Amino acid sequence: MPFLKVQDTIAITSSGGSFSLDVNASTEIYNITGAATMISNVTIAPLGTPVLGLTYVFNYKAVLDITTNSTSITIFGQTLTAAQALNSQVIECSYNGTSWDVDIQSSFDNSNIVSTSNIQNNAITSSKIAAGAISTSSLADDSISTVKLQDDAVTTSKIDDDAVTNDKLNTMTASSVKIGNASGTPTDLALGNGKIPMGNGTSITAVDKGATLVDSYDTLETIVSFEAGEVTAILELYLPYNCTIYKIKASVIKAIAGTDDGTITIVDNFLTTTIATMTIPASSALSTYVTATPNYAYEDISGINAGKISLTTNKTTPGGKVAITIITKRT
Repeated sequence: MPFLKVQDTIAITSSGGSFSLDVNASTEIYNITGAATMISNVTIAPLGTPVLGLTYVFNYKAVLDITTNSTSITIFGQTLTAAQALNSQVIECSYNGTSWDVDIQSSFDNSNIVSTSNIQNNAITSSKIAAGAISTSSLADDSISTVKLQDDAVTTSKIDDDAVTNDKLNTMTASSVKIGNASGTPTDLALGNGKIPMGNGTSITAVDKGATLVDSYDTLETIVSFEAGEVTAILELYLPYNCTIYKIKASVIKAIAGTDDGTITIVDNFLTTTIATMTIPASSALSTYVTATPNYAYEDISGINAGKISLTTNKTTPGGKVAITIITKRT
């Protein structure tokens, strides 16, 4: 048959306060009520000498904000969490002969009853989660953080094809790529105009795309003439990059006329600096070779196709042709 239990109410206001409950009182249930942003602490404690088995039951129905002003609610020595202070629960306090055992039973009507603080480490295993039980709509924004994932927990087999789309990735720096820095930390590497990522064995930096050709060798080839009507002609060659003019080789492809030597003067047109002067001996036969090693540092100061070098031949007695090979090393 139904029976009556003696009840009393503890109404809590923002001012908080201390509530002492007589251990000899006949009250069986205390209803804790109130809705406020607390500005002072609340303490509920027994008054008197308890006996073994003495039990208090509290129906906590209050909605109390203890976060805003860093206040607290303590019931028989047990301090409620911020979430507990805002939600309904039954609190049972039993005296064990030495101290009070406080049992907080949260209501399943509370939306946050399943919180991180209520779940022991490793309590939820794969076998306890049904296939398809956790969907995108079941996860709050930012709810899955790195600390909640074991190393190697997310493998390729656990990600559906096309599951990771652009809208699921954090915003990146404009015109950038994701890299691992020298510490192994993922970071964005911004790539400016004409820049490409380049690794040095420790980290990755953005370098000018032309830098990938540094220390590479190129050759320029042309023919210059000592023939009548062609001698003293100026031949211009474009060098649209910075380089060292490393070596120049002249190969006789038509015998050089006698009487006097032929000369080839090679000039940096921008700086009007002589790079090298080559002498082709008079009467040189086919396949005669002449080399020069100027190690001249050429700079394309005026921009692509604006810098150039010129080759000018000179010989009193016309006759003969040579093939010129210029070897450059990019800098």
